[in-house]
Amino acid sequence: MSADHEGVREPAQPVGRVQFADVDMHGNMHNARLLVLMEAAIDEALLAAGIDLSYDPATAEAAFLVKRTSVEYLAPLRYRDHYACALRSVDVGAASVTFTVDIHRVRQRREPAASATIMWVRVNLGSQSPVRIPSQLAEDLKDIGATSNR
Repeated sequence: MSADHEGVREPAQPVGRVQFADVDMHGNMHNARLLVLMEAAIDEALLAAGIDLSYDPATAEAAFLVKRTSVEYLAPLRYRDHYACALRSVDVGAASVTFTVDIHRVRQRREPAASATIMWVRVNLGSQSPVRIPSQLAEDLKDIGATSNR
């Protein structure tokens, strides 16, 4: 395991098992499926913290949109492997929030499979220009990051 992954919070229990429909022609979990699982881990962390970022596109003035994703593949997840996701960190900027999420194969011990950084930017939906994250929301997001590093 690389030094970059030593501070990762240990996933408590497997959250799923790789299904046949999740694998590519090489028998590895498909790259897009990894991102879906990692974004679900972010959503679960937000919900657990009581943060609801859903919005009504007809009435909302601003919303978070995905700006960038980056995935480091460390080892394949294969058909029937058990896995767990863990939110490693949350970095909050003036108009952006970057999440780092790790997914692990769960056997007798945790084995890193992939790590992703996913950046969201809060934008004005009319102009598509970045807008500042409200201070209370920024603090709440920082709290999630602090909790994930324990």
